[in-house]
Amino acid sequence: MNAVEMTPASADLAALVASRLCHDLISPIGAIGNGVELIAEDPGEIGEELALIEMSARSVDAKLRFFRLAFGHAAATSTVREEEVQAIVAGYFAEARMRVHWTARPGLQARGTMRLLLLLLLAAETALPLGGGAEIRLNGATVEIALSGRRVGFQPQLLALLLQGAIVPNLAPAHVQFALARADALRHEVRLSYAGSEAEGVLRAENLPQISGLADGA
Repeated sequence: MNAVEMTPASADLAALVASRLCHDLISPIGAIGNGVELIAEDPGEIGEELALIEMSARSVDAKLRFFRLAFGHAAATSTVREEEVQAIVAGYFAEARMRVHWTARPGLQARGTMRLLLLLLLAAETALPLGGGAEIRLNGATVEIALSGRRVGFQPQLLALLLQGAIVPNLAPAHVQFALARADALRHEVRLSYAGSEAEGVLRAENLPQISGLADGA
């Protein structure tokens, strides 16, 4: 097994990802524990408790599936089915303030492309503080995320990190997706851009990785 050099910057990102995972998963996992405790205290009536456990278990499953693709390793030859990613996205955002619309096409996509798409969706979610819609338009090597809502806009320093690689001191775990998406874009020579107003905007990624000639490695 080859040794992996961990630079201070990559170590910081790893810590931020770990913090993000723990923050997002602790609530539904805690709810499962609470449901089990309630059943143990009063095993006679378990309808509401079982419903709580079931709902929380679905939430954990949806988040883990999403995070596995968004934060996991994507080998250069790895692929994943577009409709599978659509289901992962639908599950993750099922109860979120951002409603995602995506008409997926049957077939394979480069895993790196789908990883970047998920990271950009997490970034886009921060641009809709009051909720709204996100329409995914995937066309060949280009993807657009069209945003609409009562208030649409990225924090300027986070957008500068995403598009220009600007340094953001004390980057919060909730925003680690901006740094990861920027790193992925540089790695794959993807061009990122954003244009918008107070009510709508379009986040675009061009020159996405393609899978010509690759085997199904998903």
